[in-house]
Amino acid sequence: MARKSASPISLARRRHALTEGVFRIGPLMALPALIRDLDCDPDPIFASAGFNSADFADPDFAISFVSGSKSLVLSLHRSAV
Repeated sequence: MARKSASPISLARRRHALTEGVFRIGPLMALPALIRDLDCDPDPIFASAGFNSADFADPDFAISFVSGSKSLVLSLHRSAV
């Protein structure tokens, strides 16, 4: 049985992730709901981190480690009581 080769897009995405420090937004998919549960608006948080809520529509959307980390830190600070 012939092995299915990866598509050029997925290969390019993996190469980009390795060279540019990006990851799939998928692991953060629960973050907008969590922020709302803490009575905060996620849109300004994500805008400050360099992306927006619409990016969560695709779990394969790539964001930088810096943006992802920044969104977590901002979420913590803005939801702190």
